[in-house]
Amino acid sequence: MPFAFAGRLDWWRGWLFLASLLLIAGVSFAGLRRRHPDLLRRRLVRVQTELGHRVIATGPYRVVRHPMYSGLMLLLPGAALVLG
Repeated sequence: MPFAFAGRLDWWRGWLFLASLLLIAGVSFAGLRRRHPDLLRRRLVRVQTELGHRVIATGPYRVVRHPMYSGLMLLLPGAALVLG
């Protein structure tokens, strides 16, 4: 996505940014997989009433299921601008 805003693929800052995001995600996933493998197996898209889960339909959840996705849509174009 940052390459679309830069208009080219030979953008070293974009590759560095992408690599850092992938590194952070990979380290997070590896730590979660090592410490809580049972949690990863349970991470399905369903309401787990036996765990006290309930569907929230107010606030930002009214529009988007996970507000992080909205923030990510702002982060990527902003990062492209900041990175030059």
